[in-house]
Amino acid sequence: MPITIENQCAQPEDINPTPRSKELRELFIQVLQENSPCDAILLSGGLDTSVIAEACSDQPNILNISTGITVCCGETASDRPFSTEIARKLGVQHKLIEFDSPLELIRDQELLDFSVKTLKTFDPMELRNSIVIAKSMLLAKELGVKSLAAGDGADEIFAGYSFMHGMPEEKLLLYIKHMTETMTFCAKKFGDVLGIRIIQPYLDLRVIKFAKSCTSRGELIQSVNIPDGDTGNTKQALHGKMVLRLAFPEATSCWRKKDPIEQGSGTTILPQLLQAEADKSFETTQQDILEKYSIKIRDPEHLYYFKAFQRVFGHNLDNGLERNGSDPCIGCRFQLPDDKAMFCKVCGAWPARETDTN
Repeated sequence: MPITIENQCAQPEDINPTPRSKELRELFIQVLQENSPCDAILLSGGLDTSVIAEACSDQPNILNISTGITVCCGETASDRPFSTEIARKLGVQHKLIEFDSPLELIRDQELLDFSVKTLKTFDPMELRNSIVIAKSMLLAKELGVKSLAAGDGADEIFAGYSFMHGMPEEKLLLYIKHMTETMTFCAKKFGDVLGIRIIQPYLDLRVIKFAKSCTSRGELIQSVNIPDGDTGNTKQALHGKMVLRLAFPEATSCWRKKDPIEQGSGTTILPQLLQAEADKSFETTQQDILEKYSIKIRDPEHLYYFKAFQRVFGHNLDNGLERNGSDPCIGCRFQLPDDKAMFCKVCGAWPARETDTN
């Protein structure tokens, strides 16, 4: 079935703004007004960027954005129809960077090396997502963009991720608090290198404070009735970020389900594509790297990014981070950030330390 706004973004029945959603709307519009004008936006077409681009006060496009930038790889990229429609509605220039395959994206050596060097990582999940942002931001630099808006943080503070939806209320609220203290985003790191100011409205301290004041699970996560176009009946759908959705009903993607960057851009199939290309030498190379560096390469995609890491940082892997220290990751020997960390941001290992189960 073709990816369309209609089959991805059904409007729920009997949903109305709440006093809390009205409070968030007023606050968020104020934050946008204080950051206007902004040259461009990383326009995935998800809820978060749709709200930033389309939020209305006296007029739409509060940030006065003139350009939206989107990367789509292949027919499975779900961001295409949403980003295109948002740009059309706003009357802004849409720079849609298209590839037939995500392999074209990662085989741009300059792009991949820039991503690896800036983020100091060969974590496949990180790079599958971040290389899309890097490509967009390098184009922004070419276009002379000085300020660029991003939807960073909304999923973390308003429970947008599906794995958060099953958490009991107390655990959910504690997790959101933890995320507000630890979350980082690649756009800011790329922006620092490229000299582009990154505008992240969801990371405004007032917005974070509002999110932390959401003490009811129902403010963030609800099961709603949506029309089923196939049967004419209704079906249940579980949505996060409810208070944000209710605050901005004018957003094209108000009821779009959460798609990670890799799914929206079409890079999610990279593991399968690189696995299909792997030859018999993979296992030998995997063992050689383990013996030489004590690094556990998990699959051909992981190897592809590790080779870029080697290329960028040299055969001694000197990326400025401690290695073989007091608390190393069991997958790559780079130092973990703290004694509670279970995920390694360098190689992507999880769990990154010994547990009873591994």
